[in-house]
Amino acid sequence: MARGRPRPRRGRGGGGGRRRPRPGARARDAAAALAAPAAPAAPEGAVGLARLARGEHVVEREGGACETLVPDLEARLVAAAERAAGEALRARALDGGGDPAHEVAQQRAALEAARALARGRGAVERARVALWTRPPLVLASSWVVDAARLPEALRAEVEACDPPPAEDERLPGRAVDTRRLPADLARRVVAALGPLEAARSGLLVEGDNARALRLLAPRLRGEVQCAYLDPPFNTASDGFAYADRLPSHLWLAALDERLGLVAPLLRPDGALFAHIDGHEKERLRLLLDERLHHVTEVIWRIGWVSGFKSRANKFIRNHDTIYHYGRSPRPLFLKQHLPYPAGYVRRDGKPPRGEGYPLEDTWNCSAVDRLDSIQLKSFSREKVGDPGLTQKNEDLLERVLLTSSRPGDLVLDPYAGSGTTAAVAHKTGRRWVTIERAAALEAHARPRLARVVAGCPRGVSARHGWRGGGAFQTLRLESADQALAALLAPGARAAPGQVAFRLEDGRPRLDPAVWEDPLGAWLGPERVAVDLPETFAWLAGLRVERVEDVAAGRLTVGADAAGPVVVAWRRPGAALDEVLRPVEGASRTPGVLFVHGAGAPGRRWGRWAVRRLEAALDDLLALSAR
Repeated sequence: MARGRPRPRRGRGGGGGRRRPRPGARARDAAAALAAPAAPAAPEGAVGLARLARGEHVVEREGGACETLVPDLEARLVAAAERAAGEALRARALDGGGDPAHEVAQQRAALEAARALARGRGAVERARVALWTRPPLVLASSWVVDAARLPEALRAEVEACDPPPAEDERLPGRAVDTRRLPADLARRVVAALGPLEAARSGLLVEGDNARALRLLAPRLRGEVQCAYLDPPFNTASDGFAYADRLPSHLWLAALDERLGLVAPLLRPDGALFAHIDGHEKERLRLLLDERLHHVTEVIWRIGWVSGFKSRANKFIRNHDTIYHYGRSPRPLFLKQHLPYPAGYVRRDGKPPRGEGYPLEDTWNCSAVDRLDSIQLKSFSREKVGDPGLTQKNEDLLERVLLTSSRPGDLVLDPYAGSGTTAAVAHKTGRRWVTIERAAALEAHARPRLARVVAGCPRGVSARHGWRGGGAFQTLRLESADQALAALLAPGARAAPGQVAFRLEDGRPRLDPAVWEDPLGAWLGPERVAVDLPETFAWLAGLRVERVEDVAAGRLTVGADAAGPVVVAWRRPGAALDEVLRPVEGASRTPGVLFVHGAGAPGRRWGRWAVRRLEAALDDLLALSAR
């Protein structure tokens, strides 16, 4: 049984010892302290789910700095003030002096002041939580495309504008990055892909992964066949390209939030693999058990041990754990075999029969199964050059994907790192979605995946005959600072086209000023451009077939689960008929038309049921996937 706090000693007249502060001063000091920002204290010792601070949001900024957003901050601060007031009264009672009624009145007054401060801080924190948990805005969209897919004339125009870069290795093909092209040429390159939903092999998202998953959820819910999570292991060590020394309760809060967003995206027979080491693995398994069905765990022996690591006076850690879970108790599993080595015979001396040696749940633990970590291979050409990313082998991810998905299936990795999962998925014919913050994405993941499109021969390429191809889209989302600074001050007015929010009933609502110029929308004092058409398409769960720019505006043409959808965005002063002209005769199937601004048609426009775009986008952004 844990020991309680020692009881305070009774005072002896005016004797010596440390002088106690007056109880009223204690409570006033506690109330004043509430006005200063303070992160919730981390619990000491082991942290289980009973001590998990559910609902906290861990915000990681570029550079690894973290802060937490606490929805119930007001209740926590009031509880702390009540404890302080109670302790002050108990201490005064034990001292045996003063007028009890006067002391109680003092404490009540101090407690009311503390509650008022808590209400103010709680309101500010709730506003920040509302802004952070809304789905994010897409700032920009671009594509990386296999040049061989473009018509010859367009390919020549692209190469004249953007000559092929000098590569450090000869690649079979060339990847065209639309960010390097003029806007009109970039649009024609994307249009040449045909129906965009079918053309997209993968999606690379730059931003916080929890917020990115909120944006993607309407489109990906129930679509993911295999998810692979390789989160920070929380080793309390420096030298990584991400925050790796969070208090355990905050690490659990971050993983709890992300698992809650990933699990609904899995297909009924979908699988999730979570890669972890010994620091947090038992607590991670408790979180996984709450949401999914345990299948097994894989022990991956990392490889040979040498150098500084081998000097520790303990059993040397030489393995990671990969938990295997399913949306159902029996997720898709395609049994894999290792080829028999040359000269292999059975125990009876006869040659082996069958497909090969069946893959066990211990990897790299026998002469038949060699799978050393590339971190131990100084000669590995797979490495991207940043040891802080703890890059995983393509061989490792190949095993995960081949056992749990088929060609054409969708694979999700919310912790992209160097992009290994996406690279293997692309080479093995899977579709993929992966998420990473700006620094690692721009330095490593995007260039690596562009080389994959161009036919990179490294990793598993030879086994799968990979020579290049495909296309992937990149979305850049608003940053943490931009997301938390988008709230208008009371009484402030937004400028035309500015994306800003006001709180109504605790939910962020778009300021109407954005509709004065939605195709020129911008965010923050730096006036960062915002792509509202792309934002709306993902939030509405649209399968986009094409995006058509006209002088009067832009059309997004696609479909949702109910049928065809067209979203009409018009420029300031443009007549709606000019935007809608390309829609006439676009589909003989009844569908939904989203429009905004004055002069919009009523409930119907030909075969199309009309919906107001202003209300639809406002409602989608006000929702939280939490």
